[in-house]
Amino acid sequence: MALGIGLALILLLPLIGSTAEQAAAGLERGGHVGDYTFVETGVCNASGWKDPVNVIFYNNGTWQQVYYVHAPHHGGWTYNGSTAQRFYDHYLCVRMHAQSASGPGSQLPGRFHMRYRTASDWSAGGAPELDPLYGYFSQAAAHHEDVDFCGHVVDHNEDNGGTSGFDMGRNDIHDNWSNSDHHWFVEWHYWGNTYPLRQCDGRYSWSDGWVLYVWIASE
Repeated sequence: MALGIGLALILLLPLIGSTAEQAAAGLERGGHVGDYTFVETGVCNASGWKDPVNVIFYNNGTWQQVYYVHAPHHGGWTYNGSTAQRFYDHYLCVRMHAQSASGPGSQLPGRFHMRYRTASDWSAGGAPELDPLYGYFSQAAAHHEDVDFCGHVVDHNEDNGGTSGFDMGRNDIHDNWSNSDHHWFVEWHYWGNTYPLRQCDGRYSWSDGWVLYVWIASE
């Protein structure tokens, strides 16, 4: 792998289309991708929602690129241990491909963490789909979580001026992946996936509904 070249060429660029709505619609939410992840047990409806999808890696956005190259380099997200979740991938509810975190699950007071899955071409036995607009793309659910008496808790909106741990995780990707000479642009698209999600401490956290689109250059 031409690691240096790949890192130097990663760009954050706008998607084709005149509006955010047009760009987001191209992913066929509810068909190609879902607004939320689901519990690993396979309850793939609203009662099984876990985290909002808030990042799209595309063009060369395979899980291998995220896991082996960019997450460790840009954010120091080198840890990969935690529970699994499922994603909605072309009308099927399937297990994530990988996850990355900025520290171990026991790290105090908390850590950044994301789970992600590359879109599959089920007609080709589940090989990565080459989309005509987005190329190889992955959907990701990023967040910041604190260690609590009950386990991991995504930071609550009320404790952080209205910003949740879901927004913090996505924003950390934005800040660390775009704050260098390699990265030119970032674009946001509003999905509106703002449903309050219950945490293990009994309180709720929710996304602001904005999704970060990250363009990764081909090698």
